[in-house]
Amino acid sequence: MNAAGQDGSTIRRKRRHRLSVRLLVLFLVTGIALVAIVASMFSGAWRYRFEGLVVPHLEQYVAYLQADIGVPPDIAAAERLAARLPVDIAISGDDLRWTTLDRFPAAHDLRFDHGHRIGGRHVETGEFGDDRYVARVNHGGYRVMFITAPAERGGKGAAARWLTMGLVVLVLAATYLFIRRMLGPIEQLEAVAARLGNGELDARSGIARRDELGALSASFDRMADAIQEMLEAKREMLLAISHELRSPLTRANLSAAMVDDPVRRQALKRDLGEMERLIGELLEAERLNQDHAPLNLEVASLGRLVVELVGEQFEAAPIRLELPRERLELTLDVVRVKLMLRNLLANALRHNRDERGPVTLSCRAEKTGARIVVADCGEGFSPSELARAGEAFWRRDAGRARNRGGFGLGLYLSRQIALAHGGRFGIDSRPGESARISVYLPRDARRAATR
Repeated sequence: MNAAGQDGSTIRRKRRHRLSVRLLVLFLVTGIALVAIVASMFSGAWRYRFEGLVVPHLEQYVAYLQADIGVPPDIAAAERLAARLPVDIAISGDDLRWTTLDRFPAAHDLRFDHGHRIGGRHVETGEFGDDRYVARVNHGGYRVMFITAPAERGGKGAAARWLTMGLVVLVLAATYLFIRRMLGPIEQLEAVAARLGNGELDARSGIARRDELGALSASFDRMADAIQEMLEAKREMLLAISHELRSPLTRANLSAAMVDDPVRRQALKRDLGEMERLIGELLEAERLNQDHAPLNLEVASLGRLVVELVGEQFEAAPIRLELPRERLELTLDVVRVKLMLRNLLANALRHNRDERGPVTLSCRAEKTGARIVVADCGEGFSPSELARAGEAFWRRDAGRARNRGGFGLGLYLSRQIALAHGGRFGIDSRPGESARISVYLPRDARRAATR
């Protein structure tokens, strides 16, 4: 499945599991169940009252109608009744078969539910077809049926049904909107949590309500305040320590230059250089972590920048370059982008297995910027490692030797540089095979630098 399909299925799954949708479905099912229960109770009560009170009067009325027709039946009187009343009449006997219908009612169309004897006449009531009622009188060897007009299938009855359905839809829509409004703080909290996760430490919900969701939102904002204060204090402490360490490092470098033993002197300079690089990366990471990271922007050729970096620092390393033939110019901070590429290449070379192939650095132009990909042929990341890759000071093997493990700042600093340019940073890995780090840089980073 492609990315668009995955995004679509994720959105549909989220909509299906929304609390507001589930509450609406619950209300709808509850409403239908209540309506069904009430309707069945009223139907039973109405049937009981109808059978007990209405049916006897109806049968008496039908007996009067039959008496008007007489025995033997007077067809002319029957025609006058049919013309005056909204009924059809059917009469049958040994020597007679007459009806005002197009055809005489068939036995399979008739269903009789009740029957009583009234004044020597046997009167039955029931249904004719699916939409008509019938009453039959048996008297003097003749059967006279009175059949009502068909039930109305349009006109005012249909309009009333459509109006009822429209009102139901409006009530459901109003209920859904009310639920969405009532549960709106949950979606706001979700959005604020996502912003905090992306590093926007000043994100707050700002929800002022007096119910439980208002209390939850206030607790959430207080928690975000505490986290921001804690991280700001950590950052200030880290910056202060890094600045304070520069002076003793300078003095240590001067002292190391006076050591007579060249082996010890070289070892001291190497260790001091690592410490100085670590402090520089710490300071750089914290500077880029600020809301207004200062970038020294200039227009530069990305291909030339890559060639210069590899020639200066990785001349003998097994690196394959895949650069575009056309000139690809971007507005970027050359020093920081070189630092990012140096860290990515150093990390890839550290984990690469040369017998499988070289490290690959490829650049290609995109519609609004450029894509840089650094891929190795190493062991890759496991799913648990991939979840933490790019965190500050995280190393895959904390017990590994310093010259193999690094400080755990390379990927983190590279990610910060990409984000400071308004770009994106991603890691894709197949465990046991390779790791692929992708960086997207916009064509002009000036907007990102002035946010």
